[in-house]
This record gives sequence, C-alpha cells and structure tokens, in this order.
Amino acid sequence: MYKRVELHNHTVESDGKMTVDELVQYFHTNKINHFSLTDHNTISGHRKLKKAVDSSGFLWSI
Repeated sequence: MYKRVELHNHTVESDGKMTVDELVQYFHTNKINHFSLTDHNTISGHRKLKKAVDSSGFLWSI
C-alpha cells in the first residue's frame, strides 16, 4: 500500500504561492494525507495550520 506524502511545502507566509488554507485544501482534494509545512524563516503558518486542517475534513494528529 502506498501513502502519498509531501514533506517540503511553502506557503505565502514565505515564498510559496498558496495560503495555508489553500495548501491544506489542495492536499485534501488530492488525497495527500501526510505533509509538512516548511516555510523559510517563519513559523507563522503553523499558527494557522490546525484551523485549516480542522475545517478541511482531514483526519489528523500532531
């Protein structure tokens, strides 16, 4: 069984093109259930991540 994993992801909090909400929705839509947020020089996206994941319908744990 294969698992889809994305371990290097940036948001507009650093140099990415998607917001945290958009990134989480993209992963949910594409059935990527394991991911990390790796913005450069900031953890501001992490503050938004739990809310984004909770509202997306993901089943997750930290």
